[in-house]
Amino acid sequence: MTIPINKAAVIGAGNMGCGIAGLLAGAGMRVVLLDAIPSALSEEDIKKGLSEDTPAFRNRQVQAGFDRMRNPKSGQLFIKEHAEQISIGNTADDMRMLADCDWIIEVVVERLEVKKALMREIAKHRKKDCIVSTNTSGISVRRIAEDESDAFRSHFIGTHFFNPPQLMRLFEIIPTDETLPEVLRRMEIMGRDILGKGVVIAKNTPNFIANRIGVYSSVVAMQLMEKYGYDIPTADQLTGPVMGRPKSAVFRTTDMVGIDILADVAENITTCIPSEKEHFALPGFISQLLSNNAMGNKSGRGFYTRAQGKTSYWDPNAEAYVEFRPHTPEAVTSALKSENKYAAAVGGDGTEHRFWWELVKRMLIYSASKIPEITDDYRMIDKAMVWGYNWEKGPFEIWDAIGVK
Repeated sequence: MTIPINKAAVIGAGNMGCGIAGLLAGAGMRVVLLDAIPSALSEEDIKKGLSEDTPAFRNRQVQAGFDRMRNPKSGQLFIKEHAEQISIGNTADDMRMLADCDWIIEVVVERLEVKKALMREIAKHRKKDCIVSTNTSGISVRRIAEDESDAFRSHFIGTHFFNPPQLMRLFEIIPTDETLPEVLRRMEIMGRDILGKGVVIAKNTPNFIANRIGVYSSVVAMQLMEKYGYDIPTADQLTGPVMGRPKSAVFRTTDMVGIDILADVAENITTCIPSEKEHFALPGFISQLLSNNAMGNKSGRGFYTRAQGKTSYWDPNAEAYVEFRPHTPEAVTSALKSENKYAAAVGGDGTEHRFWWELVKRMLIYSASKIPEITDDYRMIDKAMVWGYNWEKGPFEIWDAIGVK
């Protein structure tokens, strides 16, 4: 019989941590939400007469996250009353709140030593059968818990939600060699049956499945944009619905996620696997944008920006933003009208068709080459891209669509 998960703890009250806490509360679970105490008193704290021993100061960070979660505009709570199922505290004073939790999720900063230190504290308070998981998107899951006991490591696993967890269906589960089969089973049931997610089992490799394939595909599109001399809006036309991907395509999607996040994922992969450096080589204009604090929507400008009611896009040649004038290439219109847009796109003789074929060919070969490195089952790659990146078809489904001899 599978042990039920009735109470969970989320450690880290940032945007992702609060999103996960809201998701779990919405699924009927009791939730503990913890965060670190602030490093120092702020001017506002002093004006309020707070000291470093005052609960309002010590819980300031978790309270701020909790308040943002309860704001209807955050979208992190579908029903406001679900907030009543969440208890808050800080990691210095309230770790005892973990004692009766069935699942503890770490969602803190992506720094290995910070995560290891937190694991040492969690180990002091978790009960015997409690599962501990990390929501890391790039750090080795095994290394995070490598200093803990056999019993701890056997109940440790990676559980990677995609942001925002309320809306994104993908739930990557990353067991280690020491994770017990029943722990993996409990997480599969939790993700699929309780949280309503699409569950994908990934191996403990850099950035797991969806981001490994998705970021590779985005980087290739950016490399080919330069090779074929396209501007950013045209490249988005060529990598959007005609390729079975969202209208936001490559560049608008990256603006939404963050250009800095794309660069971090690419760097993490090449740092961990130097042989991948050529595959994830970002065009020079990426670092130029980042040096100008153009990180995407969160900074107000990225590949695109909007001012005075007009949208502009970054022109790498002019090294400036130029006015966006909507235009759909005829090859895109024609492919979208065909019975099989994938075959039509890669089967023509025009420049756009050569772009499509090179993009698709490289993506298909790369995906195939990652088996069994990132997963033993090619279908996991297809599911990850459909559920995590909102593609209509995964790489191997596209392969079928264009024809496999």
